[in-house]
Amino acid sequence: MHNTIESLFPTTIRLNRQKNDFDRFVLPLSLALAGAYFAYSYLMLDMSAFSAIAASLEKAVLSYMTYLIMIELSPDSINMYLPSFLITGLAIVPLREVHIMTTVFFLFTLRLLTKSSGYRSSSVELAFMTVFTVLEYFLSPFIYPLFFGSALLLDYRFKPDDRRNIPFIAVSFVMALLWLFRGFGIMTSSLDPFSTLIVCLTAIAYILRLSLLKSILTMNDLRTGLISPRRVKAAALLLLISLIILAVGHAMVFEFLNLWVMTACISFPFLKDIRRVING
Repeated sequence: MHNTIESLFPTTIRLNRQKNDFDRFVLPLSLALAGAYFAYSYLMLDMSAFSAIAASLEKAVLSYMTYLIMIELSPDSINMYLPSFLITGLAIVPLREVHIMTTVFFLFTLRLLTKSSGYRSSSVELAFMTVFTVLEYFLSPFIYPLFFGSALLLDYRFKPDDRRNIPFIAVSFVMALLWLFRGFGIMTSSLDPFSTLIVCLTAIAYILRLSLLKSILTMNDLRTGLISPRRVKAAALLLLISLIILAVGHAMVFEFLNLWVMTACISFPFLKDIRRVING
């Protein structure tokens, strides 16, 4: 079973992902977060036991998925994983609405893009992700086809000899055009001042952090070569643009606060290096 999943989903599921030193603490910390939220919701918010358990498990899963996205976008920052995970986990606790499927969608798509430059996605997982995109597209007005199609297009640009992406790119961008004709699926374009501050400061810090990403020394999951810095940069910018569209087009900042906080956590610590880079 393990080998079958590995062969069908080599870049999205990644059963053989090389573990880092912090990985063994992620599950216990996620469960601790779930336990704390259960106590808070059951005792303080007077929720039923079943509702409190369901909400707590959602928080734990969202926290873990956010961590997996973090290590895709910041593979060179293992020393920052613990504080970033804890801060992101605390930010998840007050969220009333969580978007686990959207977070999983972002994770899988980013993994397709950040895979080793010497490794290829399977046709099965490309087809699976396309079906996933179609289902998500019909269930919500979000940016799934544009995000997925852009990721596949960038992947094809980085590896033009692999033409399997082309039909899936075409399907994604046809859906994206329909999304554009719907007026970007926009529900509202108004942001409160605090949300605007979060978006502006985090986006600027993230862009500056990417400008400092000269090289990445971490070996990739399957030990087939070095992670490609340009793939990591492309994935990071793609996620940032998507979050900005969700914020400006849908006024959804706090719904995806876990991703904004994660982005801030892997960006702001690098700002201290700007002066050193400027001075040469």
